[in-house]
Amino acid sequence: MVIASNYWSNNLLSMDTDAELSDSWWKRVKYYARLAIERVESGIESVKELLK
Repeated sequence: MVIASNYWSNNLLSMDTDAELSDSWWKRVKYYARLAIERVESGIESVKELLK
């Protein structure tokens, strides 16, 4: 039973770590998406200024 207990506790810890890594990954994706959106918006504003 100790082996089974260790197996389940290790897997549960692994799931927590995976969730944290996934959360961290999504935070980075969102951060870079916001940067890209800001650059696109800035570029659009620059083009509008040039076309005036």
